[in-house]
Amino acid sequence: MSVHVLQAGPACLDADGVPRLWATLWATLWPLTISNDTAKRRLRAADLLYTISDELFGYRSLDEVLTAGDLAKIHSLLDAAHHRLRNRARSEHSNLGKTFDHAKAFIFDAMARWHGAGSLSPIRRALDELETHYREADVDAVEKDMKIRALPEIVVRELGEIFNPLSPRNPFRTASLRWRNFLLFLLLLTLGIRRGESALMTTASVYSEFDIRLGRMVYFANIMETHEADQRSEAPSLKTEASLRQIPIAKSLVRILSVYEVEHRPVSHTPFLLLSQKKKPLSVRQINSVFESATAGFSDEAIAALARQRREAVTPHDLRHTCAVMRLKRHVDGQGLSLALAHQRLREFFGWDPDSEMPAHYSRAYSQPKAAEAWDFALDATLDVLRHLGIDPEEL
Repeated sequence: MSVHVLQAGPACLDADGVPRLWATLWATLWPLTISNDTAKRRLRAADLLYTISDELFGYRSLDEVLTAGDLAKIHSLLDAAHHRLRNRARSEHSNLGKTFDHAKAFIFDAMARWHGAGSLSPIRRALDELETHYREADVDAVEKDMKIRALPEIVVRELGEIFNPLSPRNPFRTASLRWRNFLLFLLLLTLGIRRGESALMTTASVYSEFDIRLGRMVYFANIMETHEADQRSEAPSLKTEASLRQIPIAKSLVRILSVYEVEHRPVSHTPFLLLSQKKKPLSVRQINSVFESATAGFSDEAIAALARQRREAVTPHDLRHTCAVMRLKRHVDGQGLSLALAHQRLREFFGWDPDSEMPAHYSRAYSQPKAAEAWDFALDATLDVLRHLGIDPEEL
C-alpha cells in the first residue's frame, strides 16, 4: 500500500496494486497544473487513512465507508489519524500538520462533492460539524508560535479612522497625501493586492464594462506588469504568472479613486497611479513608511491587541491576510460554499498558483467573531467620505 507514480501521474494503490477508488476520484478535483510532488503529498495523506481503515475495519474498507457515508467510522478514522500523526511528530520532532490537513481535505472534499449537494443533507451537516471540530487540530511536535493572520478588530477599526482623509486622527500633512494613502489603504484591504501590485497600478488599471446579466456597469482592477519606464531603484513586479488577474472592484472605491486622481494626484507624466510628493511613482519602501506612520497613531488598546498577536506594527501585507480571511468567511458563511470551492475562489482572487496551499492557512483564522464587523466598519469610512462629498452611496 503506497503512492506510486504511474504514466498518468501519481496514484494511491492498495497491496494488490489496484488504484484506491476514492483517492482516484479526489485527484480528479485538482487542477491539471498540479505538480507531481504536491499530488504525492496529498495522496500519502489519503494512503494513511486507507492504512488505518484496513487495520480498524478490514482490507479495502475505506472506499466502502466513504461510499456509504458512514460518519461514525469517518470520525474514528480522523481521530486515529490525528493521534498517530501527533505521536509521530513528537517522536520525530517534526511538523506533520500539513499531512493531517491533507487527510481532512481528502475526506471533506471528496464527500462534499459526491454526497448530498443539498445544504440540508444529513451528511453535509455532519461533515460541517466534523470540519469545525478538526479545523483547529494540531499535530505539531511542539506548540507553534503562529501569528493570527487577520488583524484584530480594533486595529482594523482604527486604521479606518486614521486613514480617513477627513478624520482629525489622520497624521498626513497635505490633502494629496491623505487621499493617496486612504486610496492605498482601501486597495490593500478590499482587493487584497500585494504591496508591489499596488505600486504597479496605473491610471488605466481600473476599467468598466456593461454586465448584461446584472443590467449595469461593473468595474475591475487589472493587475498586470507595465511596459512603462520605471526609474524606481527597486522596481515592483508581479510575483508569479498567476498574479496576472482582473479583480472586481466596488463602485464606491472607484469614486474614491476618481476623487484622488482628478483632485489630489500631482500632475505628472508618469502613468503610475500612486505618486510621491515629488511627483514620482511611490516606492515599496515608501508604502511601508505610510503604515509606520499610521501605526504611530494607534490607541493603547490597539497596541495591546497587536501585542497579543506578538506584533509591534501593521504592514501592508497584513491587510492582504485580513482580506483573505474576510473573503473566506463570506464565501463559506455568506454564500454557503464548501471550503474546497472557497479555497479555489481565493486562489483566483489573490493570484495564487492553482495548486497553492495558501488558502488553508486562513481557515483557522476566519472564524474570528468580530473580524467581519471590523471589516465593515473600515469600509464604512469610504461611504462617510462619499457622503461628505455630496455623493449618495445608495445611488452608486
